Amino acid sequence: MIENLPPIIKNFEGLKSKFGFPLYAYDSERIQSQYHKIRQAFDRSKLSIHFACKANSNIQILRLLKDLGAEVDVVSVNEGKLAELAGFRPEQIHYTPNGVQIDEYRVAIKRSYRISVDNLDIIQAISSENPGKELCIRINPSVMAGGHHKISVGHKRSKFGLPLDQLDEVRQLNENGRIKVTGLHIHTGSDIKDVEAIKKAALVLMDKAKLFLKHLNFLDFGGGYKVAYHKEDKASDIRSIGDWITKKIAAFDAKHQTQLSIVIEPGKYLVSEAGFFLAEVNQTKNVYGTSFVYINAGFNQFIRPMYYDAYHHITNLSNLKGAKKKVDVVGYLCENDNFAQDRFLPEPKAGDVLCFHNAGAY
Repeated sequence: MIENLPPIIKNFEGLKSKFGFPLYAYDSERIQSQYHKIRQAFDRSKLSIHFACKANSNIQILRLLKDLGAEVDVVSVNEGKLAELAGFRPEQIHYTPNGVQIDEYRVAIKRSYRISVDNLDIIQAISSENPGKELCIRINPSVMAGGHHKISVGHKRSKFGLPLDQLDEVRQLNENGRIKVTGLHIHTGSDIKDVEAIKKAALVLMDKAKLFLKHLNFLDFGGGYKVAYHKEDKASDIRSIGDWITKKIAAFDAKHQTQLSIVIEPGKYLVSEAGFFLAEVNQTKNVYGTSFVYINAGFNQFIRPMYYDAYHHITNLSNLKGAKKKVDVVGYLCENDNFAQDRFLPEPKAGDVLCFHNAGAY
């Protein structure tokens, strides 16, 4: 019902008049609520929340999160420059790329970003060019996690992360002063359903941290926390995750006489539920018993439903209480750009405005 939608979406006619459709619209109050929920879950003063910019690089969202106190995780120098435009200081920008050329690392170092590396060749090159450089090392914990195989990035066949059997060479560079490993980093996937997988990867991270106590000051537990996409779906229990990690780090500190900061890098969890994709119905058509609803958008503008077979709840803003009809919602591209199949909606007609929920990430 429209009563459950934020004011910005209730005013969809005003949005249409001012901007036209298709359009992404965001609820800033929802982003703030999710941010504070994470802050409260990790009951620890030494907590840094790094927004994963790849989830949504809208500069206004970056500015909002900066004002809330977040730092930012970027995967390219250009994302870093965008973060600077949003007001982040270089030391608040954490550069965590994968598979880029050494020249891009050089630019990031020159711009004074904090660097995370997951390739031994790159680590050795940086140690030669910048002796004593502070680095964060992203490891591959060999843990399968994520809501879809395309977003599971911590398993053994993944391209992400330094293999655990190469850590001894990094430890030697650290001990010899050629680099200073100030942080260790994992990220096992996105939309993680299994909390036990998060815990398993975290235990690997804390175990390997014992190799780098000399300069270590933070552990980055990544993100990937799940949000609910429909009524029967469940979100990650962020309170229990935060409580578990906080207690584990407190025990680690007590045992090893450290004072480590906890870093997490949520993306989807902060912005997904705050985003809405609005599109207008172009036409409808019946083909051999299937009722197609064509909207004025394609997967080039909203890729998740086709790329991940992802479910997004749809509201017909123009017809909230009408009789429901089973339809396929499709785009206007010359491919099978299906947004929803066999979906029951108050019957859409040409000119109606459809709202796709949970569209704020990726």
